[in-house]
Amino acid sequence: MLNGDVRCLLLLPLNHSCNSGYIQRNKYYLIDVTGRPTRWGVWAPEQINLNQSWADEHGINSLQILTYLLSAYRVTGKTDYLEGWLVRVVLVLGSV
Repeated sequence: MLNGDVRCLLLLPLNHSCNSGYIQRNKYYLIDVTGRPTRWGVWAPEQINLNQSWADEHGINSLQILTYLLSAYRVTGKTDYLEGWLVRVVLVLGSV
């Protein structure tokens, strides 16, 4: 039997791909079992850039999704994540 650390390292690409892919497929929302976005799982540009209630979290949520996408690409090599990252960078730079 593998110890927990080794097992996590072996499963990292799969877990990272699943989590990041799930967020990306759901238009940058983390959807709960209720079918609705979780309170803090919001990275959709139309929400964090335009909704005033996200003003305080705008920077950190932008940084989070950029980090998730770039690390997902780095771990899995799937270009979908790199393309998503590039689109988000253009959106962020365009709003500066």
